Amino acid sequence: MVEQKWLRGILPLSLLGMVACSGDGGTDLPDECLANPDCASCVADGECCQYSINCQAGSICNQPTEDLYDATKDMNICIKVVCQSDGDCESGKKCSLEKICKPPTCQTNSECSGGQLCLDGQCTAAPNVSDVASCEVVTQAGAIRQGTTVTLSAVAKNANGKVLSGIPFTWASDATSRVSVAGNVGTGGTEQGVAVLSAKPTGSNVDCARPVSITNFPNVPAGSARVVVVADDLGTPVVGASISMSAGGDLTGTTDANGSATFVVPGAIASVTVVQAGYQLVSVVSPGTNDLFVPLPRLTDVTKAGGIHGAIDLAATRKADIQLGLAGPAIPSNLLNFGTETFTNLIGDFVPTVIMAPELGLDDGDPIDLPGGLVLGLGNKRFTADAARCQGLTPSATELGCYLARLPAGSSAVWSLAGQLKLSDVTSIANELSGAIGGEGDLPIGDILTAVLPLLRSLNHGLIASVFTTEHPKVNKTGQTGNCADPNLVDYDDKCGGDASKYPENSLSASQKLGILSKVAIPNLPALPGAGSRCAAGAVLLAGAAVPGRGLVPLGLTAGVDTLEMTETANCKVAGTEKPFGPTSPDLPEGQMPLSMAPPHSGIEGSDVFLLLVALDPDSIGGDTGVQLSALVRRPTNNQVGETETFSGDFLTFPTGTLNKAGASFAYTAGLTGATMSRIQVGTGDRSWYIYAPASANSVTLPDVAEGRALLATSNGAYIMTMKMDGQYNELWQFGSGKTLDQVFDTIQGFVLQECNATAGTPCQIQ
Repeated sequence: MVEQKWLRGILPLSLLGMVACSGDGGTDLPDECLANPDCASCVADGECCQYSINCQAGSICNQPTEDLYDATKDMNICIKVVCQSDGDCESGKKCSLEKICKPPTCQTNSECSGGQLCLDGQCTAAPNVSDVASCEVVTQAGAIRQGTTVTLSAVAKNANGKVLSGIPFTWASDATSRVSVAGNVGTGGTEQGVAVLSAKPTGSNVDCARPVSITNFPNVPAGSARVVVVADDLGTPVVGASISMSAGGDLTGTTDANGSATFVVPGAIASVTVVQAGYQLVSVVSPGTNDLFVPLPRLTDVTKAGGIHGAIDLAATRKADIQLGLAGPAIPSNLLNFGTETFTNLIGDFVPTVIMAPELGLDDGDPIDLPGGLVLGLGNKRFTADAARCQGLTPSATELGCYLARLPAGSSAVWSLAGQLKLSDVTSIANELSGAIGGEGDLPIGDILTAVLPLLRSLNHGLIASVFTTEHPKVNKTGQTGNCADPNLVDYDDKCGGDASKYPENSLSASQKLGILSKVAIPNLPALPGAGSRCAAGAVLLAGAAVPGRGLVPLGLTAGVDTLEMTETANCKVAGTEKPFGPTSPDLPEGQMPLSMAPPHSGIEGSDVFLLLVALDPDSIGGDTGVQLSALVRRPTNNQVGETETFSGDFLTFPTGTLNKAGASFAYTAGLTGATMSRIQVGTGDRSWYIYAPASANSVTLPDVAEGRALLATSNGAYIMTMKMDGQYNELWQFGSGKTLDQVFDTIQGFVLQECNATAGTPCQIQ
């Protein structure tokens, strides 16, 4: 954000001449300025100054205290910063959407020359392999079919544990007849079985930790059908799963040590159902292939939890009154598991926190439930430097308290958005912010995000590109008793929580500015079923990087709403924004959202960049219509987010229909226009049955499998999801297609989620 002290230099000099060139202020100017009584000759660009008010409109006095200080230029000279086009800027700078002359932020290596790489947003020399102290394979275990490939990934770290980008690796296979390796690509051979793939930084003797096991399968014989089942979180084979297949008759089988079962089939496959203890049930209707690959969702073990904690360093941010940080893990890359709880999971479990801040209207001393990933401070007060979050860590003078994040077992990454804000910057939202924080019960995440999102562009991004966690048995929360090893314990979530004392420390530095600015055009907000002409009230836009083996790392976040004032009439378009990138930027019209994001940095350079747009209506959460959200995915050209980005196509239409429990069927009210796949989810508690079907089906009969029908009979809720992808429905299941569910993020274009309930007249009714 542009500070007011130099904005005064943008005002007409006629209003500032007396301040800049007369009285005591004038006597403090350098001698060469005092020698000339004409103010204008003292303040031209390139000439001397003491304060920014000494300079011409649109210029600053180049000093380290200025937000736009240029370390490559002499101090105490006037330099032009405000612009209308690139032509107003000196060589090496461009006119940003802020209308400020700035050095450009690179996003890919193609923007650099002379053998340099784009690292941390700047073109710089590649790191040396001699800097590598350790490395680890991050490619997930999995299965491939003869002739198909898997891309292999590893990360190198220096002695301080920082991930080094641009380090090449040499890969090896212990069974080349199963999986051969060329470069960073593994190819399935003719021999069935497991191959262990290992890596070293090229030119180094450092062996990478956690070599990956890949199971290879030859082509399925003619007249046969095969089902390969892996755990969707770790990619490991699911052994002993029961397979029920309807294919001109009812067939049953069990997966072997490699996670596969093979059948002789007399006809086309009508459905396949996979059942295994510790996992959710999955059925695939009309798969369209005789060689199926099924990633099976693991049933959450509520008695265990994993996570990390650490401090957030604000040394790279400008000192101000209020310190704010958000920290969380990477999002799992399977967006079909995306729901409203995803936003809560991003910023952690709630921690009772005492905030004594009369400036924010909080002074009663009562504990407030704040997410573990939300870190707050005011002046020298650190509200979130408590024992529960810090776990023995003492934050340094530049660190803002501690965060506490939940993570599943395995490889991931941790990110933060953090910085410091002037109290005057948040005056206009102070009441809304204090109301959100100080309200009864759990913190309303939507309210607090709505309050702080306009300020996010002034924050910095922090990242740890690779972390590995394990899960530990839960323990009693403070003041609670009960057997946390018993998932049926009454009020389990109130009594038991993660054992944060076992979470590893991973402190973050908010060092990367949100240097990529974009005007993102979005389609009309989707119409809500059963709501007349009403549309979703707003949308959240998430920019990030898909990091191999670790998930989706947020790099920027913004939001928009249909109506800004109670008196406005909704028109299904995101409202325009005044000066979205700062006080010198032009207004945005309706239908566009301002995005400020960090470039891929700190070891995730080269990852695929994406924009995820989620439209939802807060009133639908907990209402009669149930949860309703619709999302679109955009992959910018050449992995570069431009100053203008446009989501093509409309949101998918919300699915409506009736789930008939007695008849074990679902009938759609209307066709699923534009969708590729539909998924029905029924279940009780944490146990669910997922039934996938082609979107062309107007009705779906749920397979006659005892375990599934039992879940259906006791279900107290349901969800219907539809998805549009780059490809055909059968490719979701075709082993080796490159478009299976474990790779769905690479092909998904949009999805929509509608909750079902027993209320008559709702968009999705259970009968």
